[in-house]
Amino acid sequence: MDAEDRDTGEPLTRRPEHQGTFSLDGLTPLPGLAWLIRVRSQSDELVDVQNDLESPGFTTIDLKLNQDLGDSLRLFGGVNNLTDKQRNFDNASDFGPVSGRYIYAGVTLGFGKPL
Repeated sequence: MDAEDRDTGEPLTRRPEHQGTFSLDGLTPLPGLAWLIRVRSQSDELVDVQNDLESPGFTTIDLKLNQDLGDSLRLFGGVNNLTDKQRNFDNASDFGPVSGRYIYAGVTLGFGKPL
């Protein structure tokens, strides 16, 4: 994106030049086991035109596994922000991810209809 103010010609703030998300999911040879991977990437973005301040770019990767055990029970686990990229809270111009790496696991139990 090359965003600019039409009246002044100045670049717009908080508009990264490049930004993208890629997701891919699929099944494994094991019955009921599925996976998901998501990659999000963003280039530097202008934060303050007058002082030429930029927020640094970043890339994050999320991974998730789901294991269905019957029609009503699912186990899941994953890692969000595998790259552990987190904003520098000492830098007011850094608008990167708030949370670093996050590992989780859980169970979903459905009642009445299959998951």
